[in-house]
Amino acid sequence: MKQLCKVNGKKSYIISVGKPNVAKLANFPEIDIYVMIACPENDLYSNRDFYRPIVYPFELEVALNSNREPYYNYHITDYDELLPGKRHYCEVSHIKETTDVSLITGNIRETKIQSEEHVGMELVEKQNWALESIGSNLQSRSWTGLEQKLGETEVTKAEEGRKGIPLQYSNEPE
Repeated sequence: MKQLCKVNGKKSYIISVGKPNVAKLANFPEIDIYVMIACPENDLYSNRDFYRPIVYPFELEVALNSNREPYYNYHITDYDELLPGKRHYCEVSHIKETTDVSLITGNIRETKIQSEEHVGMELVEKQNWALESIGSNLQSRSWTGLEQKLGETEVTKAEEGRKGIPLQYSNEPE
């Protein structure tokens, strides 16, 4: 999955959250889509509740691997079946097919970009910087719960509040 994302110019992060729920995944707003690598018998989550879509590895491969047939009549939930040497393995193409809109003609044209196997020093530094930036985002967030501050706040007497209903309180002019 990481190789597939790298070939397509996508950043990938590994996040282990146990059983995902809305609150856990909402802590990562910078992530656009989640790929759930789990037991093949795990249930498919309803995407209605989550802020970002959750897909299986096979769905990611259909979207990003140009060698994979996009019109499939089966769905693979077992990640092991997609690994090299297995029945549903499909070689990852190192030629990225993209579409581009010509500003001159307004037509859509297809471009094929050869991805480089050899990484230059500039790319390594940029990649490390990207990992550091997401780490610094997480460090700058506050992760503390409710603080009681016992003995630090002054105790005040209860005051009489408003009387009536929100439509018309007794102390408001009619």
